[in-house]
Amino acid sequence: MDPSYTLARYHIKDKRFEIIVNPDKALKYKLGTRTDITGILIHEIIFSDSKKGKKASNEDMTKVFDTNNIHEITKHIIEKGELLIKAEQRKELIAINKRKIVAYISKNCI
Repeated sequence: MDPSYTLARYHIKDKRFEIIVNPDKALKYKLGTRTDITGILIHEIIFSDSKKGKKASNEDMTKVFDTNNIHEITKHIIEKGELLIKAEQRKELIAINKRKIVAYISKNCI
């Protein structure tokens, strides 16, 4: 997978929705440090299977999300779904959490 994009997935019952996103911007949005959704999507298409190039049907999107607005659906997928992150992002998040744990222990252990 090209490092300039990643997938965000959302599964509900037998329906699957995937979007292709910028990994850095999507992670910041998911963590709450970014509030603007613009610029996160690489392609403004919602897929049912991105590897096969199958687009999600309008009926399925309306049933699940109550809208066909791509930005509203993108928000929902990133917030409630699974975001595939790069290995370097994962390492950075682990390091940040370790520092928080060490700081908490050193502050409250005495």
